[in-house]
Amino acid sequence: MSQLLAQTAQYLSHLPVTQLLQVRREGNPLRRYAHVSPFMGKLQPVDNLALDGIVNTAIAILPPLPGSTLVMGLAESSLLLAWWLARALPIANTDLSFTSRHSCFYANERSFLEPHSHAPTHFFCLPASRSYTQIIIVDDELTTGITVKHLIWALRDVTKHFYILTLSDLRSPEHKMQFDIACAEENLQIQLVDLSIYYPLPSPISRAATVPNPPTVRTLTDLQLQQRWNLHKPDTFYMVGECIAPILNFWQSLPISSRPALRHVTRSPWEIDQQVIFSRVCLTQGEVPYYLYNWDLPKPKRALIVNDKYTRASAIQLVEFLRENGITTDNIEVFVTC
Repeated sequence: MSQLLAQTAQYLSHLPVTQLLQVRREGNPLRRYAHVSPFMGKLQPVDNLALDGIVNTAIAILPPLPGSTLVMGLAESSLLLAWWLARALPIANTDLSFTSRHSCFYANERSFLEPHSHAPTHFFCLPASRSYTQIIIVDDELTTGITVKHLIWALRDVTKHFYILTLSDLRSPEHKMQFDIACAEENLQIQLVDLSIYYPLPSPISRAATVPNPPTVRTLTDLQLQQRWNLHKPDTFYMVGECIAPILNFWQSLPISSRPALRHVTRSPWEIDQQVIFSRVCLTQGEVPYYLYNWDLPKPKRALIVNDKYTRASAIQLVEFLRENGITTDNIEVFVTC
């Protein structure tokens, strides 16, 4: 296993930071393959330098952003990248929002569809009567553009100016033309930022940033995490599902040399292929299953899991799995107001 880990690390070290790897979807006849970044915690631990490289490239390509900006990340594949981008933008006039698979049933809740997904309905809330100069939509890949179009349609009363930031634009010429015509008919200004055509050198973001004004419902005090950190000194953090912001806030506050490995337990069902995915832990006790891929690359000794009420059953099952494998494990449940 150590040899496999070394080979995997060597392979990943030669990839552009915007690289997406192809994986086979399980049980989704609408789309057989998906594309996933190896640097965002689902296949291996989060790569801080790679994400800094992605965001630095995006910042260099984006024009100056006057007025107010909303960064919107799509659940759950683009949440981490949206968070990373938002922390690099000016705090005073930047908001961060995530879509969710869970409805809060608020009066101001909005929704849209991701037709090809295993969980097609997204929900999100924005402050009432809020408008923005521009919105940056972060999506890891564009395959047809239909999902992003649906999101833009749900936001077109908030702004007419959108940037679409993606790691790869895989749309066909026909899909691109249909998208452009539809947006032009609505008098929308759309600028695509396709990072796949750039090969940035990873470099740290210079300022010590914090998440800007996130209209998020999840809260967890740094004190709680600090207490667990001081008590157990975990070498691996696990974010379950959409529960990423609390652990990212704390993880980024630690010195780089002290940061534990950071993994993302995902709702996305992919098959083992022995090329990208070598193992899969299926967490099936909740209403929907969650998956941990390549869990022992590397194998942790002490783990801390952060979950919310929607992923409670999956987190409990993950605690049991890790403990059965000799790993000291604890978990914290984040309070969710909806």
